[in-house]
Amino acid sequence: MGLIFGKSNVPSSVTGDVFEGVSTTPIAFVRPPTPAPEQHSGVSMTLGGPWIFYERFRRAHDLMSTPQAPFPEIAISAGSTLQLPLVLRNDSSQSVELSLSLAVPEGWTQPERSQRYQLSAGEVFPVQLELIAPPKKSEPDQGASLVRS
Repeated sequence: MGLIFGKSNVPSSVTGDVFEGVSTTPIAFVRPPTPAPEQHSGVSMTLGGPWIFYERFRRAHDLMSTPQAPFPEIAISAGSTLQLPLVLRNDSSQSVELSLSLAVPEGWTQPERSQRYQLSAGEVFPVQLELIAPPKKSEPDQGASLVRS
C-alpha cells in the first residue's frame, strides 16, 4: 500500500516510517492556518460538487502540496446518467446572460440541449447538467467539452 504524506504535527520526515515521531506524550493543539480568500473576477464557471469540496478541503487544511489529479475525472456505468455540478459566478459589476451548451461525444445524450441563465452582478449560481452515457462501452479517450457564451 502506498501512503502519501500530507502533513504532521509531530516531528517526522517525508520519507520516514508512518509512525515516526509518534510517542505517548501529548502534543499541543495546532490551529490550521486560515487560507487566503479565493479571488474571483469577471464571469466564470467551475466544477462544483465533490470537485469543489475537495479543493476547498485541501485549502482549509493546508494540504496544497499533496498530489492532485491532473484533470477532473469520474467513472460511470454504461447507460447511466452523469450529473455534472457547475458553479456559475458573475463577479462583474453588471448583469449578464449566460448560455451553456455541451459538445458531447458520439453516443452520449443530453436531455436539455442549451440552457440560459441570467446572473446579477455578484451572483453565484449552482447548476446541475445531466448527461446520459451510451448504453455500451465506448473508447476511453472520448470526453465532453463545455461551451460558454
